[in-house]
Amino acid sequence: MRTVPLTGIFYGNRPIFLPGGRNFFLLRLGLFAAVTGILFTADVDSVSLLIGCGILSAFLASHFWTCFLPSRSQNSAHLRVLIILADTFLLAFILTLTGVGSARIYLFFFLMILIIALGEGFFRILLAAGFITLVFCFGSLGWKPTLAGLGGIPDPVLIPFFAIVALYYGYIVAETRHREAMSNQTVRERSELRAILKILETTNSSLDFHTVMHETTLRLAELLDSARVSIVLVDQEKQECNVLTSSDDRNLNRYPLQLSKYPEIRQAMKSGKPVIIQDIETCDLVAEVREELRRLGFRSLLVIPLRYGEEIFGTICLRASREKKGFAPDEVRFTQIVASAAANAVKNSLLYRRVQEESRRHGTKARQLQLLFDQLPDLIFSIDLDGKISDWNRSAARRTGFSREEMLGGELNFLWPEAPPLPSLLQDLQEEKPLQAGEIRLRRKDGPALEVRLTFWPIAEAGREIQGVLGIAQDISPEKLAEVKLMHADRLASVGELVATVAHELRNRLTGVLGFSQLVVIKNKDPKIARDLERISGSAEQCKKIVNDLLNFSRKSDPDRKALGVNGILRKALDLVERQLEESGIEVVKDFQKNLPFCLLDFQQIQQVFLNLLTNAQQAISATKKPGKIIVRTRLQGKDVVVSIEDNGPGMTPEVLGRIFDPFFTTKPAEIGTGLGLSISFGIVESHEGRFDVESEPGKGTRFHLHLPITDTEPNPEVVEERQDAPADQRILVVDDDPTIIDLYMAILNQMGHRVDTATNGIEACNKLTGNRYSLIISDLKMPKMNGMEFLKEIQKKHPEMQQRFVFTTGDLNYMNSHEFIMLADIPCLVKPLDIQEVERVVDKILAL
Repeated sequence: MRTVPLTGIFYGNRPIFLPGGRNFFLLRLGLFAAVTGILFTADVDSVSLLIGCGILSAFLASHFWTCFLPSRSQNSAHLRVLIILADTFLLAFILTLTGVGSARIYLFFFLMILIIALGEGFFRILLAAGFITLVFCFGSLGWKPTLAGLGGIPDPVLIPFFAIVALYYGYIVAETRHREAMSNQTVRERSELRAILKILETTNSSLDFHTVMHETTLRLAELLDSARVSIVLVDQEKQECNVLTSSDDRNLNRYPLQLSKYPEIRQAMKSGKPVIIQDIETCDLVAEVREELRRLGFRSLLVIPLRYGEEIFGTICLRASREKKGFAPDEVRFTQIVASAAANAVKNSLLYRRVQEESRRHGTKARQLQLLFDQLPDLIFSIDLDGKISDWNRSAARRTGFSREEMLGGELNFLWPEAPPLPSLLQDLQEEKPLQAGEIRLRRKDGPALEVRLTFWPIAEAGREIQGVLGIAQDISPEKLAEVKLMHADRLASVGELVATVAHELRNRLTGVLGFSQLVVIKNKDPKIARDLERISGSAEQCKKIVNDLLNFSRKSDPDRKALGVNGILRKALDLVERQLEESGIEVVKDFQKNLPFCLLDFQQIQQVFLNLLTNAQQAISATKKPGKIIVRTRLQGKDVVVSIEDNGPGMTPEVLGRIFDPFFTTKPAEIGTGLGLSISFGIVESHEGRFDVESEPGKGTRFHLHLPITDTEPNPEVVEERQDAPADQRILVVDDDPTIIDLYMAILNQMGHRVDTATNGIEACNKLTGNRYSLIISDLKMPKMNGMEFLKEIQKKHPEMQQRFVFTTGDLNYMNSHEFIMLADIPCLVKPLDIQEVERVVDKILAL
């Protein structure tokens, strides 16, 4: 398929001359002027002059008459032929009438017309006519100005005559050629359009993959004179390609190719643009495979990418055996149009193949669609024009409790009392766009209402009236639960900041109570006083535990995790409360899965969570004053170990269930609970990257499911660090802003035989280091003016040798990210409330260095 060049003078794509119309009639006027000049210049008698004037008058009248004809009539080919014949007769008659028409004049006249008629291209026609005119002119120069045999007409008068004749007939021929070229182009475009329509007809009439693709390649090969046309599917990630079909082999289907051997395909896939190789002999792109192309007889290559949206998934490859001509621009353009249609055809055919395979697997296409309809997680239903429910998928039945048989023929307001009337709904859906009904509550057969996000869609074919309404309801219960959990986490964070400061100060106070009570116990020899001191120390230990719980709740600190077995921790927790449960008449059922994987756990924290859940279950059952049962299960679920603690207590209402993790929220009497247990447990589990799932209904008990992620880490045996011998009578600097804690350190260290110097902040301590030497420095982290971390930085600058003899003490390891700072600096830390034995062990260890 080649393009016929348009004849004429062009500027861009527009011809300078206008076919028909003004230019043609102006040239006719010029021709009229030239003939008139010949008539009045010639030596003719009055009769001949009168006849000539009559003919010219008729010519002029017909000329102006045609000017008033409609444009369509002026451009009529039949009218144009009549005018040209009439004009030619006029010229011949005038030449004969005036006696100018000698053999030489007629020869030049008809020779010019012949050359013009056979010429091609407006410029070439004019050049040929001009050449004939010049020949005539030079031939006339040697003659006398007046020739009796020519009627006395000087030859120079005929030169402008020939010039206007050349312009007139040259224009007519050029215009005719242009019209012919336009007609040929129209024929070619119609041929292309028919070919494209045929391809589209093939793709629409058959979804058979192989038939569609082979018909496309076969028609391309015929229209573009190509030896082979192939459609290739390319997977760029895997660097694989397959020939889907080829014009020269109907049986070829999914034939694998090595993409490395086809550089033109790789280039088209990479650039996303056509690759045109007019001659393989001069193209460097195919240098590596040139010999193979020669052997196959291919000279020209054309590769057009197949694009579907933004995805390029293959190419159409044309290989031609043309010796001297490659692919013309119109052939490339036509192939690109076919490629666009083929891309959709390939996608549709691939989709059909998948649907066909699914249909074969499930029986029929209708069954597959019904299965898809039922398996979708959203609630889907349809309403007919009578306002009745005409379809109801399985998800809707499962989530609402109403079966398909129960709902078919029913009305929507049975489920949703606030549902709009059907006429109003249809009016809102006239624009064929989805209608967002928002978040609503649907009635359930048994249980609380179901919260969904409902969207309506019109059921209608394009351009036709609505046949019904499709409703798609998305269950947003998980989103709501996530929002509730997020609100709980926010509450925990806000309350945590509130209690953190109080807990820190309580730790400082408890340091004095515990420390001095332990010192008095050591010094006291009276057994009567010892019992009271033990009570004081025990109460202080309980306060210490409460403070630790508050701090664990208030701030996320990294637990001391180790690879531990959940069953072992759970058994130890049950050992602590089993006797209490038996006394309450509660049966404990244990169902532990054996050989569970290990989890990274903090033993004390996770045991505290288990104890809290067991205690809550006991208190809930005891409130019913009936014998109860607690079922404790462990199992492996995916990558989590799940601990389930289930009781047959009174259960909880949805309102209570939504607040159980709120700090200080409790349904227990004031003397039984504080409302911190589950809040602290929530924080502990969250710090272990686990989660809680809770199920409870009034009268049906409560089930806590604790998910803990498993680990591949193997447990390590614990190493007990023994107290080391250290020299006595060492000078130690204690830095703390609390006088009670300073007094406690002085008492402990003096009892160990050391000398103690004190400071209330970092600045005072820096001053004391000037001129004094200390074997050990114990500094608080949180102090006014200069805190412990700033003090350590000064030590590192001015006394670097003391960094290895530095100990921090704090009531909150999370203060100013101090835990990370201590780990980074490798500085020991004594946590308040202080334990005398721990203080002695750390001091002896450092002094023994």
